[in-house]
Amino acid sequence: MAEINLKEVQQGDVVQIDPESHARFAACLMVVTDVKNWGLQGYIIVPGVTGSDRAYYRVNNGGYAKVGVAKWLRGDEAADKWLREGNSDG
Repeated sequence: MAEINLKEVQQGDVVQIDPESHARFAACLMVVTDVKNWGLQGYIIVPGVTGSDRAYYRVNNGGYAKVGVAKWLRGDEAADKWLREGNSDG
């Protein structure tokens, strides 16, 4: 996988986790919460989980590919209101 310059990744970006580097979350999409000199911290949404629906994870440099920017982040007022009103995708 090509090395990504950390300056190209910022909070709110979405990266895909390299399946060869990280078996547990192979090919999952992660929302970046922090950019560190060693890599990224972020979370993966786990649908259908009661309580915490986020799996927090760390990915070393070279263990991910940037795929875009998250349009909505959990914790956004609109997304939280939508969920409080009993909406779901399922």
